[in-house]
Amino acid sequence: PLEETQSVNLSGCKHIDKDGFELLANTITGKLRCVEFEDCERIQDESANRIMRSCENSLEYINFAGCSKLTNRTVFSIVAHGNITITSLILNRCPWLKDDAIILITSACQNLWQLGVSQCSGLTSEGLRAISFSKSLRTLDLSLNSALTDEVLAAIIDSLALLSSLDVSGCENISDEGVSNIRRVRNLSSLDLSGNMTLTDRSLVVLASECPQLISLKCMMLPNISSKTVQTIATYCSSLEDVDLSYVSLLDDIGLRMLVRRCGGLKVLNLAWCESLTPRGLKYISEFSMSLETLNVSHTNIGDNELEAIADNCGKLMTCHAVRCQHISLAGALRFIQVASSKSLRRVDLRRNFHKAEPKDLKRFDAIRSVTILY
Repeated sequence: PLEETQSVNLSGCKHIDKDGFELLANTITGKLRCVEFEDCERIQDESANRIMRSCENSLEYINFAGCSKLTNRTVFSIVAHGNITITSLILNRCPWLKDDAIILITSACQNLWQLGVSQCSGLTSEGLRAISFSKSLRTLDLSLNSALTDEVLAAIIDSLALLSSLDVSGCENISDEGVSNIRRVRNLSSLDLSGNMTLTDRSLVVLASECPQLISLKCMMLPNISSKTVQTIATYCSSLEDVDLSYVSLLDDIGLRMLVRRCGGLKVLNLAWCESLTPRGLKYISEFSMSLETLNVSHTNIGDNELEAIADNCGKLMTCHAVRCQHISLAGALRFIQVASSKSLRRVDLRRNFHKAEPKDLKRFDAIRSVTILY
């Protein structure tokens, strides 16, 4: 049955054992192009190697994220049997991954355009620096690696002229200086800086002024970023479609108004835990963000009037998160869902809002079949 299959996805299948993977290796053919084994906790080198051999020079996409029982031997097998064809390799959360394996990958896999090494505690700065040899990379995930320093980051970005997407979230040893250097990546369209809590306005202003081509910018949990800097981002990066400012506690109404007014093409906006925003500021979303598809206003001061305005004016909204918003009433939530679901709304999260409501009243949510409602 798998002779003509080009893609196998077993992600999250934690109970498949050696026999199961052996059966897979015996069944697949050289036509397989994509294998996803994320969080398959029981896969081991022997099984992975057999699968690599069965797909000699056909695999293009490989995902072994979270496969904790593998070792560098699997990487050697990947290179031996697929170095010509592999374009995407995801090894996130693989603590066994060592420097010599990364050095081998980046020197041998010359067609690699996507690499994920998030939270790989076995890598040192030497291994991360070797990524600079992979000249064809477009998408790179370096998040949650304490070995990433300003110097190593500079070496990487100066060598990867084609890079368009970079994730350095949760990298505790990069500073404003290192982040400012990212401005030299001329093709960058997506950047994630979330959780780098020492960053200040200085680096974000430099980035915004020299990276007007950004489409996605994630700045979750950057407590030192001011609302004025958000205005600067909006001024220079008007093409933004995906913005995450959750937990940016200094963001105020003026900053949000500038963002949604200047970035009229916003499709994804996360403002969770932006506690300085008032209901008036949150209403700017409905006035300017007509293209919005996903919105997160959890733990904010949004109320019934603002939700109603969003339902009326944001006709493309498909997903809304409004967890623990104390100014949303049951009646207001129902009105929002009824109006928005007649347009595009398909999922809404309203948990922790109605703890005082009667169970019979909450059952009114269940009558709305077209929307997945969490309450």
